[in-house]
Amino acid sequence: MQISYNWLSSYIDIPYDPEKLKHFLTMAGLEVEEMSYQGQGLEKIITGEITEVSDHSNADNLKVCQVSLGEEERQMVCGAPNVAENMKVAVALPGTTLPGGLKIEETELRGVKSSGMICSADELGLKEERQPGIMELPEEIQPGQPLVKVLMLDDYLYKLDLTPNYARCLGHLGVAREVRGLSDTDLEINWPDLLPERGRDYQESAVEVEIEDPDLCQRYTCRLIEDVEIKPSPLWMQRHLEAAGVRPINNIVDITNYVMLEYNQPLHAFDYDKISGSKIIVRRADSGEELITLDDEIRELTPEVLVIADQDKPIGLAGVMGGANTEVTETTEKVLLEAASFDAVNIRRTAKKYGISSESSHRFERKIDITAVAEASRRACYLLEKYAGGKIAEKLVDCYPEPFRKREIMLDAARANAHLGVEITGEKMADMLSGLGFEAEMQEGSRIAVRIPGFRRDVDGDADLVEEIARVYGYNNIPYTRPASAEPGGRTSEQKAGLKINRILRGQGLEEVKNFSLRSEEDGLTEQLEDYYHDHLALGDDGDGGGDYGGGDCCLEDYIVGLKNPLSRAFSRMRISLLPGLLEVLSLNSRKQIEEMAIYESGRVFGSRGEGRRPVEIDKIGLASMGAARDPWNLSAPDFFYLKGAMENLLKGLEIKDWNWRRIQLDIFHPGRAAELKFDERSVGVLGELHPDIIEDYKLPARASLAEMDGESLYRWAGYEEISYRGIPRYPSISRDLALLVAEDIPARDIIEAVSGAADDILADVDIFDFYRGEQIPEGRKSLALNMVFRDEERTLKEVEVEERIAGIIEVLEDKFEVQIRGK
Repeated sequence: MQISYNWLSSYIDIPYDPEKLKHFLTMAGLEVEEMSYQGQGLEKIITGEITEVSDHSNADNLKVCQVSLGEEERQMVCGAPNVAENMKVAVALPGTTLPGGLKIEETELRGVKSSGMICSADELGLKEERQPGIMELPEEIQPGQPLVKVLMLDDYLYKLDLTPNYARCLGHLGVAREVRGLSDTDLEINWPDLLPERGRDYQESAVEVEIEDPDLCQRYTCRLIEDVEIKPSPLWMQRHLEAAGVRPINNIVDITNYVMLEYNQPLHAFDYDKISGSKIIVRRADSGEELITLDDEIRELTPEVLVIADQDKPIGLAGVMGGANTEVTETTEKVLLEAASFDAVNIRRTAKKYGISSESSHRFERKIDITAVAEASRRACYLLEKYAGGKIAEKLVDCYPEPFRKREIMLDAARANAHLGVEITGEKMADMLSGLGFEAEMQEGSRIAVRIPGFRRDVDGDADLVEEIARVYGYNNIPYTRPASAEPGGRTSEQKAGLKINRILRGQGLEEVKNFSLRSEEDGLTEQLEDYYHDHLALGDDGDGGGDYGGGDCCLEDYIVGLKNPLSRAFSRMRISLLPGLLEVLSLNSRKQIEEMAIYESGRVFGSRGEGRRPVEIDKIGLASMGAARDPWNLSAPDFFYLKGAMENLLKGLEIKDWNWRRIQLDIFHPGRAAELKFDERSVGVLGELHPDIIEDYKLPARASLAEMDGESLYRWAGYEEISYRGIPRYPSISRDLALLVAEDIPARDIIEAVSGAADDILADVDIFDFYRGEQIPEGRKSLALNMVFRDEERTLKEVEVEERIAGIIEVLEDKFEVQIRGK
């Protein structure tokens, strides 16, 4: 909806300048999306009068004009064919920049000085198409006036972003009512002039109305206007319509649009001579009927559609668009003016069915004021009589099966104050509501009886009235207070773990991504992951002590939660893993020549628990990597080991112990390069290098890898040791290396755990710094090189103590894993 400052000012004395009105409307809930000046670019254009025209001595097509600008006269060269003496024109003086960007300067044309430019309408941006000559202004205009004043373009326009509950503000009078009710000053609305209640020459109507379905049409009025003259509407009306974004057509159509933009009441004018008979029937369409609407489209009608019909045929889609068979044209002499109220839901469905979004349907869909239908008709008749010469001789035909009754809502002032956290007297609240157009009357105690007017169809209960009081009082005047709570502040353990997880993963170079929780019905990757879902996807407890979902005899479809009413097939199912989304992110970036990427996502997956039961929601953490540069173990699996290291560092950072890896085989991963993360023999994560076929399908670099972990398990087992101070060690450490030959199937982690257990309390750190397979290593064995750091916090260690510990470590390793010490 677009409103005009000048138009609004004709109804109420606005106590704000244009800029302050913008702020006022926004604070009142009528958000101003954009404010603009209607005469933008024309501020320096003035009017002039051509006093003399002579031929140019050096050019046949140019004229030399003397132009009076009121207090001065200037010479200008003009090539327009319609230039003439005593013509009133628009003039741009040197230094002016036209709306199209052309800068006017004093110049010479073929040796003749030209001090300015006489403009055409298209050069001023007032017409889109190229004009054949300069713009001619009305004769009564005096030279030297600003053009924006003469053409009534000195106006500010406000584009309002209105929510459906502000439908009353789709008309200027509705906005004026809001300004009156919310302003700090006492203001009165200057209501428009109306046709007298009984017309000029009252007589019984020759038109009859029948409403066959009162549920779809609550009120229908019409009035016959004779002897109308079709011509352009007055300039002020055209300017107001243009300010509201409506193109002027002729006086009849413009008046119906003008009143609609005043009262928020759509109107329609039929050519009465094209109507068969004298009866208007509001009915459902018959199957097979057709109607050519005003946009020249043939509409096939169905019984769900409400139409306006005469005795023979439909003549309009009710509340949406009129029919071309009764369109007002230049030959129209009699007009039948319609003003009605239709069912909002039916209008919305009709507009959607035929793909029509008209100004009328937009208003009817949001419910109009049924009590103002007759008043809007009288306003239009007043204008038709004045600007179309119409003879208003007909009584208003008003078919109103069930007249509107104002509902009464009891508002407790004390309760309203408690809701808002303010202290406002009941009398003040009654005044506030009365200013907005409600009928408010104080009752016993703090109760207020409020009657709801027809233009406030959005008010259903006392909570809506409390909101109105808050608007008038000013949201910015309501003090800020925190809700009272007996619970201590602070984050939950899950929130703390979540923040720590994000911090650790980002610290290792992974970027966070967020994917949609919805997947497509035709999700090929989800089908490829079926063996993973079946054996390794934990979907949480079923609420009946039944344990985790996953495994068993269920098929993939048993896990997936489908939407009953999806927006499209591409978003029809809830995801059951983060891996498909992460894989698509890698693929998208790889196709755009991004060679290296490491990402993670923390989010929820969803699993079905059977018909009629709420789906389970489980937190997951997914990781993905491609193009990792470092390959420290020389195993041609840099992404795999990068993610493995990130996951182990995450477990270490969360102070989680007693975890281990186990080799697994999954179809989506490279054979031999997939592992399962386990806590206490429970699978809580997977890691793997993608299968070459998937890498090829998704155009990924070789060795791209994915991982997924159960977030809820991480939250549950994460530790939160207090941060304590530890001084820099005072005593030196002793470092020793140990090279081992071990069986190929012995995990390195088991070696480290055994060393840590055998070294007693002086082993400060142990780490594997080298891994080797080669010609010098026997088949079925591998070489691991350990670095061990020994330190005592109370004294300096002796070499003999370290050697004793190393001997004990070797003995344990030889006994438990049958290792051989290289170089021994």
